[in-house]
Amino acid sequence: MTGLKVISFVMVLLMFAILGCDDDSNSNGPEPTHVINPLEVGNKSVFKITDYDLGGGVTDISYDTILIVKDTNIGGDVWYVVEGFDYTGYNRNTAQGMEEWTPSDECLLLKYPATDGDEYDCSMYDVHYEVNATNAAVTVEHGTYTCYEYVQTPVSGLGDSVLQYCCVDTGLILWENHTPVIVGDDTTFYLRKRHELTELVW
Repeated sequence: MTGLKVISFVMVLLMFAILGCDDDSNSNGPEPTHVINPLEVGNKSVFKITDYDLGGGVTDISYDTILIVKDTNIGGDVWYVVEGFDYTGYNRNTAQGMEEWTPSDECLLLKYPATDGDEYDCSMYDVHYEVNATNAAVTVEHGTYTCYEYVQTPVSGLGDSVLQYCCVDTGLILWENHTPVIVGDDTTFYLRKRHELTELVW
């Protein structure tokens, strides 16, 4: 999995828990009543990872865990450290949605609240997001959820399309990576990797 795909998953996916801790030093403002990805130290999400070939055949099945390790103060704001899938991310919830921090920039990853068709860019990863739906029905091993569906594509050029399904006050439910294959004038996207929620430990 490329760095971008891992980032999109773990950030957007590394996003699990239930309301953040109160902290007088936090200048984020009050914690939103509802969030697209709850953040609380110790929350853990387990995912089944399925890899596919271009014909739709399963080539590998594995499991991995997303864990909110701790919170930390950066520039007077509280951010949550999330680890999993060989990646460490820094996330927080604001009135605009879930954001990610890096030493070079900050970025809105999951807009919430949002309406169908909302679009925005994350310049530090050079990706474009569209809220494809706010009431998509998704069934995974852990159950059936009504989710926001986020579509992530490169800002420039042709590249993988990443679908992220997130449930309000629950977080990431399903993540899919689709790879484009060009034959002549036709471009077809094939499902290559799928992460589905199997367990929540809160």
